[in-house]
Amino acid sequence: MPRSTFPHSTAGLSCRGSTPSILRPYSTLSKARVLRRTLMGRSVKSVDVNVLLNAVNSRAEHHGRARGELIEMMSDSEPVIVLPTVAIGFLRLATDRRVLARPLQPAEAASFLHTMTAHRHISIEHPGPEAWEIFDDLHAAHRPVGPDVTDVYLAASAIALGATWVSFDRGFARFPELDWQSP
Repeated sequence: MPRSTFPHSTAGLSCRGSTPSILRPYSTLSKARVLRRTLMGRSVKSVDVNVLLNAVNSRAEHHGRARGELIEMMSDSEPVIVLPTVAIGFLRLATDRRVLARPLQPAEAASFLHTMTAHRHISIEHPGPEAWEIFDDLHAAHRPVGPDVTDVYLAASAIALGATWVSFDRGFARFPELDWQSP
């Protein structure tokens, strides 16, 4: 069984492989994002669950890119925010046999998140009350159904935090208010 090592400083974490806003104008959202970044003095990133899952799954098509992105995030001093929704989603999916042929044990999945957040500039944070207001606007504008509702909330959260959203899901490009990038 292939194994990969995900570094935490010089230590490693072993990972197993397996297979428009209606109520608020765009300019207001952009100004809020720029203001938050200016107040923080630097840019902020927030990462999607698919990046975390690809990083721990050495058999995943995007494993190398995801792993490289997270290594770069951990070695850089740029703030990285993991949303609680993403952290819980990772713990749920990384331990699910229907998602990974060889899922992580709960302690392994938790250890992975602890390894990431052991870095001073990486934290698990709630996006704050502004996220719900932005979500409400985006929800009305985009009328999502099913799993897309969660994507709208994740986009709203990243916008509220003034963060660049890092995800393999190109569907986030539909939100012009969101700074989005693929690893």
